[in-house]
Amino acid sequence: MTQLDHRDHGPGGALNGQPAADPRETSGATMSLVASYVRERAGVEGLARVHVAARIQAPVDALMDERRWFTYEEKIALFEAAAAELRDPEVTRHVGESALMLRVGAGVRVLLRTQAWP
Repeated sequence: MTQLDHRDHGPGGALNGQPAADPRETSGATMSLVASYVRERAGVEGLARVHVAARIQAPVDALMDERRWFTYEEKIALFEAAAAELRDPEVTRHVGESALMLRVGAGVRVLLRTQAWP
């Protein structure tokens, strides 16, 4: 499959009604946020252990690529591996709480800063 903008795909990665070879179900921004959180708390070695435990076929560096897409199963596996590595059953909530502190999702951070906060 050629490199296409995510807007060319429908739900589950479908393109023109045909399922994609690798479904585009989870944005790389989500994976990058989780990977950044793990790396910040457990170091590069901890992130490597999470990557192996999650059995994600892409290289560990791919987790930091916000332009890349992953499957739903890869996302859940990363969440579970991160929770186990950090011994934090609420890791996804803690990742979300730290989203603006980590250098992930620059576009989202800019958008949020332009909004009026009470």
